[in-house]
Amino acid sequence: MILTYDTTLKTKKQVTFIPQEKIDWFQAICSQAFGQPAVVLDTNVARIIERFFGIEGERVKSRCKILWQAAETVAPDTQVGLWNLTLLDFGAKVCTARNPRCSECPIPERCNWYKSILNANK
Repeated sequence: MILTYDTTLKTKKQVTFIPQEKIDWFQAICSQAFGQPAVVLDTNVARIIERFFGIEGERVKSRCKILWQAAETVAPDTQVGLWNLTLLDFGAKVCTARNPRCSECPIPERCNWYKSILNANK
């Protein structure tokens, strides 16, 4: 399969031919290959956002407007591709679904989920 891309497309709203469940792939391509400010919201990134900000997303994270808004709000204005890769790796290696390694997190004191664990252990 060969994917051609019109670099004038700036947002996922302009792309109606991509199924919702593939938007992450499209966003990743936009940010990595074309340097566009397109955030990725996969399971790992959704988990980080939910835990860090104390947001509870919908069951299907990729369709949750609240999580998309949060992801787009916290993403930097530049180097979004690097941001995406960093969050993907961080969610896979540190802020894991089971047995998260909070001791390896650089900012646990700012994380709502970590704070709730500390409060529960008091």
